[in-house]
Amino acid sequence: MSFQEIKSKAELSKFVESYWSYQSITTNPLILLPDGTFNILIAKAPFTFLGIEFPSGIYLVPILTNPIQLATKHQLIGIRCKAFSMVNIVGKKVHLLAAITPIEAIIDQKSVIQCQLTNNQNYFHIQELVPDLENFMFNLLRRRFDLNENLRSQVNYILDRKGDVRISNLCQDFGISRQALHKSFSTSLGISPKELAMVWRLNHCLTLTNQTLSLTETALDSGFFDQAHSINTFKKQWNFSPTQFQKLNPTVFEFSRQSMINRFKNLYDPEI
Repeated sequence: MSFQEIKSKAELSKFVESYWSYQSITTNPLILLPDGTFNILIAKAPFTFLGIEFPSGIYLVPILTNPIQLATKHQLIGIRCKAFSMVNIVGKKVHLLAAITPIEAIIDQKSVIQCQLTNNQNYFHIQELVPDLENFMFNLLRRRFDLNENLRSQVNYILDRKGDVRISNLCQDFGISRQALHKSFSTSLGISPKELAMVWRLNHCLTLTNQTLSLTETALDSGFFDQAHSINTFKKQWNFSPTQFQKLNPTVFEFSRQSMINRFKNLYDPEI
């Protein structure tokens, strides 16, 4: 099983964090953790989610609040996109998104999905596919390159604080009511500001798991009251603790953890 990732560059880096690929030769599923991003998923062969087989194709995986597991022995390609860019792609159809949504269900122009990305050929290096992935993203955006800067700033406000924020402080700093903020996030991202903050708090805790800090120090540094509070929150939100996830699938754990570290260090910031 292996992961590859290439950071997005140039103009698309405002919208896209990275391009990634996953190849498994085992029966272990690919676990996509909530991380405050959404993914365009290119399946080169059928895969299974919740016991349902999905055919090869292109799918949108929204901003998650719970992990999802995809079973496949074939290559999966992903375009990981920044939260605030969802409205540029989906528009007002966020409410139509399921955990796995065929791209044609939300994109009207069939020409957008008529590409070679879903052929049966496997790519040893993700770099080989980047030009096609970039062209696909440009078509998907359909010249909607102007970001909602207020939404972008509000999302980054939560990210910069690793989710350890009070929503009342965010509202005060941006001069917006709680109701208006909640509506903006729900209609543009499909997730509330409180849910996004919790995702990034849990992500921050996960990034500290392999460091020399004790479990109590890790919990406190992530904004939890104590070790028990952090573990109980993980299990309530994700059904497993960081240690259990690490044992369940070490490769997926380390890839997810490293991408979270990169995000908190602003390594996915736009190229200038």
